[in-house]
Amino acid sequence: VPLGQKATISVVHNDGKTQRKMGSAEFRIKRVPDPKAYIANTDGGPVQKNMLLAARAIIPRMPDDFDFDLNFEIVSYTFVGVRGGDTYERPGNGNILTQEMQNFISNCKRGERIWLENIIARGPDGNRRLGTISLIVQ
Repeated sequence: VPLGQKATISVVHNDGKTQRKMGSAEFRIKRVPDPKAYIANTDGGPVQKNMLLAARAIIPRMPDDFDFDLNFEIVSYTFVGVRGGDTYERPGNGNILTQEMQNFISNCKRGERIWLENIIARGPDGNRRLGTISLIVQ
């Protein structure tokens, strides 16, 4: 059933001899919300350098009010940082930061910024582009 349409679910009791309709209900079909990307337990803002290095992974989380057990996995992302006026940009596969990215973070000074962009998560209905994580190293 396409999104936005309605589906009717009917329940029938079958005891092997007879069938009896127990009832039906109409449901509206909605798209599952996008997960939000987190790293070091934050979706952006100030982050301790040691916490970021310890986390090392982007984790997709469904909204707190989402009632179903549904998993997404990070497929790819772009790591971006600026140092000395030069832009450092590297692609990442999966959800783990590469050793090179971790080295960049290790050498960050307080107040430097890091962005995790173009975050792609795969779910049961295909790929979704998640929001950017904008971090300020503390």
